[in-house]
Amino acid sequence: MQAFARVAIQLAREAGLYLVLDADALFLIQNDPELIKGYRKAIVTPNVAEFARMCQALVRDTAQRFIL
Repeated sequence: MQAFARVAIQLAREAGLYLVLDADALFLIQNDPELIKGYRKAIVTPNVAEFARMCQALVRDTAQRFIL
C-alpha cells in the first residue's frame, strides 16, 4: 500500500492537486519527506504522537546530511 500511496502523491503533485495526508501517509512522508517537500498544496494532519515522530525523523535526516 505504501508504494501505491507514493505513486498517488507523485501523480497529485504532477497534476497540481491538493493533498490531505493522514494516518499511514504520515508514516510514508516521515520516511521520505522529499515526497512533499516544498509542495504547498500538501496538508498534513498529524496528532501529537505522529507530529513528534515526524519531527524526530526530520531532525535525524538533517543531522545525517551534515555528518556525511
